Amino acid sequence: MRRLRGRGFTEIMFGDDAAPYAVLRRLPADEWSRVFDDWIRLTPWRRADPWWEGSLRASDEWRGWASAGRGR
Repeated sequence: MRRLRGRGFTEIMFGDDAAPYAVLRRLPADEWSRVFDDWIRLTPWRRADPWWEGSLRASDEWRGWASAGRGR
């Protein structure tokens, strides 16, 4: 998730079965296969709600800083 976030994908997008083209088109074509591989790895976790929520929180740098008392 962190790698995908770094490429511009958001938490809401992670719920989709496929990576949104709106973000893909902004990436170099040679990065697409890595994005597709990473996206497929998220599939089983989308249906594991507590684990999914934990992964979303852990991969969000801002929330990580805020929850550690270092944000804002």
